[in-house]
Amino acid sequence: VQCSLEFDETLQGQINQTKKLTREEKTLTCRAATECLCAIKSSNDFEKFLCLTLQSFLRLQGDKDMNVWTVAEESLNRLIKTFISSHSEKILLEVFRCIKLKYSVRAQRIGLQKFSAICTHIPPSKCRKYFSSLKPSLIHILQTNDEALQEALAQSFDGILSVLAFYIKETEANSLIDEIAKNLRSETASIRRAASACIASLCKHYPKQPFDYSVITLNLIYQQISKLIQLNEATEFSSSSLLGILHCFIQLIKLSDDCEKCIYNPRNPMQLHIPLIGNILTTCLSHNDHNVVGMSLELLQVILSIYGSDIEIWGSKQASYLRATVFLQNLHRIIFIQSETTRISIMAIGMSCLAQIAKFY
Repeated sequence: VQCSLEFDETLQGQINQTKKLTREEKTLTCRAATECLCAIKSSNDFEKFLCLTLQSFLRLQGDKDMNVWTVAEESLNRLIKTFISSHSEKILLEVFRCIKLKYSVRAQRIGLQKFSAICTHIPPSKCRKYFSSLKPSLIHILQTNDEALQEALAQSFDGILSVLAFYIKETEANSLIDEIAKNLRSETASIRRAASACIASLCKHYPKQPFDYSVITLNLIYQQISKLIQLNEATEFSSSSLLGILHCFIQLIKLSDDCEKCIYNPRNPMQLHIPLIGNILTTCLSHNDHNVVGMSLELLQVILSIYGSDIEIWGSKQASYLRATVFLQNLHRIIFIQSETTRISIMAIGMSCLAQIAKFY
């Protein structure tokens, strides 16, 4: 364990600046430190060495050698599994520091995953403090363009919010939605999907379920894009934004359907917003980007499969029939008036939507 202490100082550059540790030295130290810690659990200095060893393993996640960070992650997993029940406070603190101090991108990813898995051990009296300290780091991660880090955040967000969402103020939840929504405009599809998943997780776990604020935020983005389209200044950036908005609507509608089935909250929070989404769909189905058209059809398919039996879902009964007529015109063009950019998958979704409209209208 003393070797682990010196090893940690070497990683920080405090000693042995001229000496470069080899792969074998790093992997052997990881394994040796783990075995020693498991053997000296009753030592007075155990918590000190546990913290230092965890720091070393987390820093090693940024090593360029895959063998090194693989062994370090295995050792980290073993320590967490062995000592989380008896030393949860120290382990939580070190993993939290990894996210906050930004060791490396991979270390942050591992830190997010581990924090999501063990945050259930946070005492209720400290949950508010943890979120207050975590929020700046979350915003910083959201502002990065690293795809893997954004995906790790999306995967971890659900677990983190399942514990901390009850201690978030409404203004903080709304500001988080604003920050996440900026990533819906990204040109990278994986970042847009991650942003949609994060907004859905926040709506799922936050007690007040900010569906309304999420829809307002998405509509504001759409209005900005709509102005660019009217001025003929639309770019690939506009198409990316539309794809992000449409995908987020799909996630929110699916989530709201699950909420309606829940005995604790029988209200469907997205039902009131379907007329607004219908206006957006009408524009997007006529878009010249086939990706936007395909995503629009997916959203229409989801809406019809969930709300199709309610004839007045688009507004009044007359308004719903007018809306269905507009959709039929667009579907006719997409399915039967084929162009070079029309994919078979888009036509298949269009046929499914056509069948739903024929069934209910």
